[in-house]
Amino acid sequence: MKYPLFFALTIIGSTLFAQIPRNAAIAYNEGILAFKEKNYEGAVKSYSKALMLAPEYTKARYNRAKARLRIKDYGKAIADLHKVIEAEPENAAAQMYKGYAFMQLKKYPGAISSYSKAISLDPALEDCYANRGIAFIQEKKYDRAISDFEHVLSSKPDNNRIRYSLAQAQSHLKQADKAIASYSVLIEAGYKLGYTLISRAKHYLSQEDYEKAIPDFDQAITFDPKNAELYYLNGYCQMKTGNMESANKEFALAINNNPNHLGAIQNKAYTSYKLKRYDEAVADFSLVLQHKPDDINMRLNRGLSSLQVKDFKEAYDDFSLIINKKPDMASAYYNRASASIAMEESTAACADMRQAAKLGYQEAFNQIAYVCK
Repeated sequence: MKYPLFFALTIIGSTLFAQIPRNAAIAYNEGILAFKEKNYEGAVKSYSKALMLAPEYTKARYNRAKARLRIKDYGKAIADLHKVIEAEPENAAAQMYKGYAFMQLKKYPGAISSYSKAISLDPALEDCYANRGIAFIQEKKYDRAISDFEHVLSSKPDNNRIRYSLAQAQSHLKQADKAIASYSVLIEAGYKLGYTLISRAKHYLSQEDYEKAIPDFDQAITFDPKNAELYYLNGYCQMKTGNMESANKEFALAINNNPNHLGAIQNKAYTSYKLKRYDEAVADFSLVLQHKPDDINMRLNRGLSSLQVKDFKEAYDDFSLIINKKPDMASAYYNRASASIAMEESTAACADMRQAAKLGYQEAFNQIAYVCK
């Protein structure tokens, strides 16, 4: 997850100072002009010239750091800001920009330290709270991130970027109710609708509130109609609410967008069977078995589906494979006996029915008298 940084550059204005050599001041002013014209490389050169003539010219060093931030020379910007802070320990803005540079280098502990120092010097620097919160997320310190984000939102409740980051932190802490509340505010505001709908739907799903998850997934799919995972999750929620028809359609759409989505394939097979579409179920379970040839439950279900469509030889073969792998599975013997009966193989049917009964399969006891005449 990428988090936005909040950052605005300003430069210290031009003045001629009695203690600064005239040529250094002129170079400094040239740097200001170059910066305003967005010639940041030129600004760095001019400020560097001023510093060669006046090494203690802190304002030139401060503005050079700003220009270096613009050209993404973060390491040198940090070095400049460090010296500025040595000369001006109360310079909160220098600490803030140093924090920003550390963030860009993904040095989050350094960023947190710099932002914290900036805040201690000037608590009104709202961007420091926002960015420190983001750094806390990167360091997995979600409680502290939440505290920073809530501080910002207390004065800027319409700051959707911060609320989105807050929701992410709440999600990491599995604070589902709070995350749902945050995402709901964002959805109401129309902020990043695709992402926020998916996120809220997943939280509803995690709470097993499938009825609320379904409309969110429905709407999220309109933003990303090729996303197989969304169809799969929507289908799962439909299945959990007992709507097998809709679930089956969603799983089919998931497979259509990702033919290798195993979860969708398995649940499509299951719902096809529950809907008594046995031909379809056989095809679905066969597809599962291409991915998981040793899955006994999938093979058993294909065998049962084959019995329903009167493909008794296929059913017999599936049950035989199961018995070879799991010779103590009573239901496999019972169902293989059913296939043998249909194929008029009475001796084999009787043997399997007896074995099923021996293994404790209750229905087999009831059938032995009819099968073993």
